Amino acid sequence: MLAIVVSWLLIKRRRNTLTRDGNLDLNEYHRTTEIDKEKEKTVYDMFQKILQASAASENECRAWKITLTDSKEKDRVERGKEQEKERDEQ
Repeated sequence: MLAIVVSWLLIKRRRNTLTRDGNLDLNEYHRTTEIDKEKEKTVYDMFQKILQASAASENECRAWKITLTDSKEKDRVERGKEQEKERDEQ
């Protein structure tokens, strides 16, 4: 996560696009702007993938907990039935 934040801060920093005489070089400015936009998009895509992966993990964990709970409930009911049969046999 720290790497993403550092990358994000570096992307936001603009390059020096001035010519030697102090004027703004529009071609260089547009080129660096496009590069920065591509980097921002890449970082955003990486961040989205991380969020999707963590959401998938949470969903899998939730599904596993539900399955485990259902399994424990079935086991409890079966044990109760077995104990009831044992009492009836005595």
